[in-house]
Amino acid sequence: MLEKVDLLQLIGYVLLDFDDEYQITDVGVFAARFGYFASWPLTDLLNEMAGHEVDLPETRKAFGRLLTTGRRGTARDPFA
Repeated sequence: MLEKVDLLQLIGYVLLDFDDEYQITDVGVFAARFGYFASWPLTDLLNEMAGHEVDLPETRKAFGRLLTTGRRGTARDPFA
């Protein structure tokens, strides 16, 4: 069973693409041991996990600020 922490890890990887260099549109998990594969459109997953529409470019900026300064700044935390 996929846990919330697993989905947050996937989202973390997406947010590390600060400049959208990889243009990620979908994320997924493959568990070879169980023959399990699941994937989701990125925007749908972000919005569902946050409970509201997420501005991905702004969220990436806020995540970058958090990692570089240790502070959220003024950006809203989309996963609160």
